[in-house]
Amino acid sequence: MTEVEGGAPSSPPSTNHDNLTQRVRTRQNRTRTNRRVRRLRTVRSPFIPFGLLPALGLTAVFLFALLPFAFGWIQDTTERSAQNALLDANATWASARADGQWIYLTGAPPNALAANQAVLAVRQARGQTLFGKHAAVTRVITQFDEIPTPSAALPSSRVEVVAADETVDYAHDFEWRFLLSDGLLKLEGNVPDAATRSEIARIARARISPPRIAEVVNDLKVVGHPPLRDFTRMARRGIDTISRCDNGTAAFEAARFSLKCTLPEEDILRVRTAAKQPALLGRIGNIELEASTTSPTQACEQKLARLLEAQIQFNTGSAEIHSDSADLLDAIASTSSSCPGMLRVEGHTDNVGQADFNLALSRARAEAVKDALILRGLPIERLSAQGYGESRPIADNSTLEGRARNRRIEIHVVPSPQ
Repeated sequence: MTEVEGGAPSSPPSTNHDNLTQRVRTRQNRTRTNRRVRRLRTVRSPFIPFGLLPALGLTAVFLFALLPFAFGWIQDTTERSAQNALLDANATWASARADGQWIYLTGAPPNALAANQAVLAVRQARGQTLFGKHAAVTRVITQFDEIPTPSAALPSSRVEVVAADETVDYAHDFEWRFLLSDGLLKLEGNVPDAATRSEIARIARARISPPRIAEVVNDLKVVGHPPLRDFTRMARRGIDTISRCDNGTAAFEAARFSLKCTLPEEDILRVRTAAKQPALLGRIGNIELEASTTSPTQACEQKLARLLEAQIQFNTGSAEIHSDSADLLDAIASTSSSCPGMLRVEGHTDNVGQADFNLALSRARAEAVKDALILRGLPIERLSAQGYGESRPIADNSTLEGRARNRRIEIHVVPSPQ
């Protein structure tokens, strides 16, 4: 061993480094660090389309504004409309209270008919909406006091008792429309049963009086229901009034009677009074009467001209009337019977053949029609006949159609001399 002067013996450098490394490893082995990792479970919220939140907010605002509108303005409109309807029906004894669009009627009706009329008036009430006037009431509930029993002044046939808490719908199931135009009275609508249909048609046919009513067409449909009180009596009123008009419509629709027509000015007051009599069923609606601008003479000529559009048929080259024209002659005679003044029967031909022959043929045909009308009851002193041959064409004689139109009979009203 080598000794150093004044100190301890020294170790080699590599040996010291190894010893230090060994001590560090030993220390690491003695100190062991345990790391534990704990995973926390995260609770995730469901998917929310946040873009819809503004729309939901606007919807909430709309509903908030709608509720006062629905239960305020609409309900007030319904109640006000019902009260006005009661006033129009002269049902001052009744009062109306609205719950939404339902109306509760209270009061002491003088009789069952008055109770019916009040209910029907309210059912037909119309109120102002954002889209114009429309039905305001969706249901009528009655809470009337006891309804008096019918007296001698109110026949039982005019009574339909309205029970408490009952909605009256019966009058809305049936309706009629009587349309009068150019002598044709057309009956339309729905009626309860076949007996009612037949009776209304019988009443209408009893009013046939040319030229105003020359024909009745019955297009009434049977619904299949027990007879409805006073329905036929209201139909009789419609026929009585429309039969005094020249043209127009009488109707019972939605439990309301209405009349609109033209008629001679001197008849307006009488017809208006008859039409506005208290309703036996439902209520009275619009009565619109207008004075006719056409004189009786003009009206009669127009009706005869329409009838003659079908043309009276003759055997070729002859004045003998074809049997197919018998019904047309019946209608002409019926219409002519109520025309004022004299009637001139005119014969016309086309331009085929000799002019002298055509003139004689036209006169003979006019005489034949005159004789046919006399046989059907027209007085001989009211009739005259005249032939014009080919001198007064109304169409082009160069075509088959034009020549057919020129071969014709015309009837004109000649006012009696004053």
